[in-house]
Amino acid sequence: MRSRFYLPRNIVSGMVVAHLAIFAIILLSGTLALHNAQIQEGAARRYIEAERVVDLIELIEQAVTHAEAGQRGYLLTGQRDYLEPYWQAVDGSAQSSTHPPIRVLLGELARSAQAHAQLGEELSTLSAHIDAKLTELQRTVELYQAGREKEALALVRSGTGKDAMDHIRAGLARLSHAMDVELRELDRKRSEVAAQAYLSAAIISLLSVVALFALLLATRKVNRRIAQAQARVGHFFESDLFGITLSDAAGGIERANDEYLRIIGYSRDDLENGGLRWDTITPPEWLEIERGYIDEARKTGRGRHYEKEIVRKDGKRVPVLLGLVFTDEARHHLVAFVLDITEQKRSQEQLRRQEEELQNENRRKDEFIAMLAHELRNPLAPIQTGLDLMRMSPSSFPGFENTLTIMDRQLGHLVRLIDDLLDVSRINAGKLELRLECIAAVDVVNAALEAIAPQMAEARQTLDLDLPEHELFLHADLVRLTQVLNNLLNNAVRYTPQGGRIRLAVRRDGRNAVFEVKDNGIGIEPEMQPMVFDIFAQAGSGRRMRRDGLGLGLPLAKRLVQMHGGSIALHSAPGQGSSFIVSIPAVEAIAPAATEPAGASAAHAEEAVPAWRSPKRILVLDDNVDAANLLGTLLGAQGHQIGYAHCGADAIALAGELQPDIAFLDIGLPDMSGYDVARELRRMPALARTRLVALTGWGAERDKQASREAGIDLHLTKPARIEEIRALIPELDSRVALD
Repeated sequence: MRSRFYLPRNIVSGMVVAHLAIFAIILLSGTLALHNAQIQEGAARRYIEAERVVDLIELIEQAVTHAEAGQRGYLLTGQRDYLEPYWQAVDGSAQSSTHPPIRVLLGELARSAQAHAQLGEELSTLSAHIDAKLTELQRTVELYQAGREKEALALVRSGTGKDAMDHIRAGLARLSHAMDVELRELDRKRSEVAAQAYLSAAIISLLSVVALFALLLATRKVNRRIAQAQARVGHFFESDLFGITLSDAAGGIERANDEYLRIIGYSRDDLENGGLRWDTITPPEWLEIERGYIDEARKTGRGRHYEKEIVRKDGKRVPVLLGLVFTDEARHHLVAFVLDITEQKRSQEQLRRQEEELQNENRRKDEFIAMLAHELRNPLAPIQTGLDLMRMSPSSFPGFENTLTIMDRQLGHLVRLIDDLLDVSRINAGKLELRLECIAAVDVVNAALEAIAPQMAEARQTLDLDLPEHELFLHADLVRLTQVLNNLLNNAVRYTPQGGRIRLAVRRDGRNAVFEVKDNGIGIEPEMQPMVFDIFAQAGSGRRMRRDGLGLGLPLAKRLVQMHGGSIALHSAPGQGSSFIVSIPAVEAIAPAATEPAGASAAHAEEAVPAWRSPKRILVLDDNVDAANLLGTLLGAQGHQIGYAHCGADAIALAGELQPDIAFLDIGLPDMSGYDVARELRRMPALARTRLVALTGWGAERDKQASREAGIDLHLTKPARIEEIRALIPELDSRVALD
């Protein structure tokens, strides 16, 4: 196994330098050897060429001499055999020819002498003399063969041939001398090159010895470092911080520390006997996953950490966190770092259970809030109906109307508290949805002021209203944004003294529409300001003027503003009042809606007035007997025929007999749900025209959706005001008329 560790820079640098030096020496040695070989080869080639020139000079001299001798013998004896050397020298036609003709030899000499510039001029002169000599020989032979022996002999005796021959021999002698000088120079250079080769070989050998010695020193240091590293690795394996194992990729465990053996529950004897394999202590469902991590580590050299389980010797499973790294380039050996995470898993499981319990608690809380709202609305329904009945029967009792107004206002406040509680619960559960549309900011202001006006009048507070010159438009939910502004105004009314002033300002700030509600009330303590938007947060003793509330208004306002993509800010100081600033993204102005004709408006106004056009058959289903009786009394007072039922089965039976025009159905019943009752009624052909209205304490969106799915036409949440209920009767008449 080759362990991975870091060597000091000086040792690494020394080894690098030594290896580079050896490489440089080898390269230099090869370069010098190649250079010397090239020099030797060039010198040998030039030496051979020089010797060839010398040989050609000798051949030319012999050829010319033999040609002249043959010519003389032929002239003296007349025998043609003497012309053999002549013919050989002239054209190589002699039968005993042993070398090329003289002119061919001259050509070869000229080519061989190209590398010798000093011979060029001498060769030109020599060629001219040889041509003259050959011409003289040819002329004498031709004269003799023509029977003109005397002229031939006279030409020989004239000395022309002798002079040419003397010039030829002198030229050849000079050429031979020049080549002898060059051969001696080449011998000298060859000796110098050989000496340089011996010297370079000696220098290279010395440098090689020095570099090898340096490499041996560096290797010795490296081996010492490796030994130290191996010792550290040994100590590392003895660590008990986490389990460490060395194994091969095939599954065999070669080495492991005590902590790893403790984790898997095996002894060191089990390890040394060679019976431990990582694939046998890995559960089957983890094998494929682990092989995937090993393959990844094989490709990259280092794997990611991952969780798995190990089967102990006693059969128990232990969760571990494991990391892999290969220790060799061949990817045969890998080290695994194993951490027992049993305690962490136990803690995670405990946290998971706690989170699940919290989620269950939160769900039960939401269910409780919804149930609480339902149970609170059920008794509020007969109270609201009773108040409506009392208004229909005026009394001469002093303060009767004022008492009804106070009771109605307090009932409305209680309903608002229930609605706020449900809204916060819906927001927390992510179930509250906005119905966005393009609305005018002034519409939000008007709706909020209409709702808060009675409270401000009771507290004798003054409202300063500051609206922009140009209308602002928003892409928002009118109902929810009105709820935000109403909560802020309500908060200002509650914490502003009798006779105080409240300012509501609307303005454009860049791309935002800004609503500011400012009062001159008691203000908010600095330590309380960061918490005013927390659910159920209430001011401390400094807010002694708090009249009522659950601490839901401001948190609900903040969350609704955030759902609109806006923000809300608070500026306050004790005794100096408070200022809440809401910023909502504004949109471009829209064209005003077409105004309706006066006659149409009048018609709408007239239609808004309750009109009990004809008696109706009405079914009232509610398990709350008081609520059912009061609603029936209220409707019966107008001449309608009322049928009462307090469970689902009775309602279905009564509906078949009564065949009501409209049926008010409670949802929570003792025997079945109001949804089931509605489905049964929708199956009766005789009730095809019956209008089904849910009148229940369940008012969530999912409840309304369930009503639509059950075939219910309208979903009203208790306590429903008499105006809502009475408005259904004219609508029913219109529908019947259209049918």
